[in-house]
This record gives sequence, C-alpha cells and structure tokens, in this order.
Amino acid sequence: MTCGEAPVIDLAALRSYEAMGMRMGLQPAPGEGPGWRPLASLAVPEAASAMVDASQERWGGPRDAHGTWVVESLAWHLGMAAALPLMLGVPAPPLAPGRLRARVGPVGRVEGLACEPPPWDGGEDPVETARGDLSAALAPFVDAVAGLGVRTPAHLHRSVGDSIALALLWAGEAVGRRDDAIVLGDRLLAPPAPFAVALQANPDPSGPARRRAGCCLAYRVPEHERCADCPAGRLRRIAAMRHRVLRDGAD
Repeated sequence: MTCGEAPVIDLAALRSYEAMGMRMGLQPAPGEGPGWRPLASLAVPEAASAMVDASQERWGGPRDAHGTWVVESLAWHLGMAAALPLMLGVPAPPLAPGRLRARVGPVGRVEGLACEPPPWDGGEDPVETARGDLSAALAPFVDAVAGLGVRTPAHLHRSVGDSIALALLWAGEAVGRRDDAIVLGDRLLAPPAPFAVALQANPDPSGPARRRAGCCLAYRVPEHERCADCPAGRLRRIAAMRHRVLRDGAD
C-alpha cells in the first residue's frame, strides 16, 4: 500500500513483512498509471466480471473459485492497511472507497492500494473506525462479485473475514505482538460487521496461522491443492469419523 509522501508507519516493521514475502508497497505514489483506478469503480458488474475472467483465464478451473480469490485480494490489502497501524498504535489511513485507489494486476487481483497522504485521524475509537471503513470499502465489491452468480454474499463475506484475520495475525507477528493481534481481532471481526468471523488462531507455530471460516475453493483450480487450514476438509473428516462410529455401532 502506498500512502502519500510521509512514512508515518514504522518502516522497519514493513520491511519485516517484505522478508515474509508480503510484497508491501513502500514507494510514495498517487495511484496513477497502468492498472490503477478508483476503488469504488471496481464495485460494478463489468469491472468485477473482468477481474474474475482474468483470474480464470490465467489459472483455469471453476469461476466460483476465482470470484473468491479476487474478493480476498482486495480484503487482504485493506486488512493489511488497517492491521499494521492498529498494531503500532498510529492512525490508520482512511479506507473508505471514495478515498482509495486500487491497482488491479493482469490476473485480475488487487495488487496494491493508494490512499490520501497524511495526516490521518483514526477517530476516538480506531478499531471501530477501521471496522466501519472496511465494511464500507468491501461490501459493495462483495455485492458486485456475488451478483455474478459465482458465490453467495455470505460465502464471500466469510472470505473477507478470513483475509482480514490473517492480516491481523501477520501484523502481530511482524511487530512481535501476536497476542495483542488476537485481542484486536476479537473486536475488529465481531458482529455486526458483515465479515464477522472467529479468529481461531493456531497455538502451534508449525501449523497454519489459523483455521479459516470459509473455503476459498483453491483445490478446484489446476496446480492448486486444498489449503492446510481449509474448513471443508475438516468437516469432511468429521463426517467420515461420524460415519465410522455409526457403522461400527451398527455392527
């Protein structure tokens, strides 16, 4: 994400993201050039469909998976833009759709955001401000993608929550405050936010960071596998276990 000329966020923390493969944009930029457009312009059927088409053309597989991916790409960048400032205790940039520009890459996914330059005002309650801004920025795009018939709004909002939750955990890891990120997630991801999900952080550092609330459908796309944190795989394992118990009991 690029945010005007002044670096108001700890750049050392941002660089630690880059070391983790986060590809955070650090260069000052007004959000102009190839691929950049107003964020609000993505939330129309034509733009949303073009993004899904580009992703599907690149990877193949069913359209519903690509609808999920393009939504998660925006939710991830917005989640990161909110999570890192909240973890560092500095004002977050305004994330309302009319105040942001997004860069859409050649495979249809959001690859960067540009916001107004500082100073920023996080409001009296920065968490509530961020939750309201995230809802306002993401809900129209979710509706536009859902309107294509690829997935229901409920499915896509769960994917939004999953992306924001992961952004919070990664932000917490980057600044050495993972426990604080979990507490923050309990507030940011709570109802009545449309993307409300349980954070479900994994205490085992050798496993996935958390358990997803919704399936991203990646396993349906060629060259992709089921995610380690996939809830669909877990539900199938539970169903199989129950079936074995009932079968053995019948014997």
